[in-house]
Amino acid sequence: MTGIEIVGPEELYAELRQIQAAHDGLLNPEDVVAHAKKKTSILHGKFEWDDKVAGHLFRVDQARGIIRKFRVRVTDSDGEIKEVRAFASIKEGEEREYRDVFEIMGRPDLQSQVFTGLKREALEWSKRAKAWAEFADVVNAIEAVA
Repeated sequence: MTGIEIVGPEELYAELRQIQAAHDGLLNPEDVVAHAKKKTSILHGKFEWDDKVAGHLFRVDQARGIIRKFRVRVTDSDGEIKEVRAFASIKEGEEREYRDVFEIMGRPDLQSQVFTGLKREALEWSKRAKAWAEFADVVNAIEAVA
């Protein structure tokens, strides 16, 4: 196709496409890891193979998932239920940590940080949706003349 390029290392993309082709057109993270275990794979160096380090990093990621599962529900005066995460990620200096929603609501500086982050995420989602729509239009136009 003309007018389309892949952004990112071509050799990594090519290897991902090979894995995808070997699995009926599906790209599954499990298959990527299995392929990357081979030291000859260019993906190999993109992974942490020290099980002690990788195990710790995995458990930290699991902890994030556990923290994100909890919600706080509030019923307003009209009987409508509002729900937010019980803990929100807050940047403290160079670190990101989670703070309790009740602490955040009591501190305007933390509220501002959360709302700014939510606005940024909403804008990013909007940009992604627009990019997908425009991408589809371009691909369809290219295919129509090809």
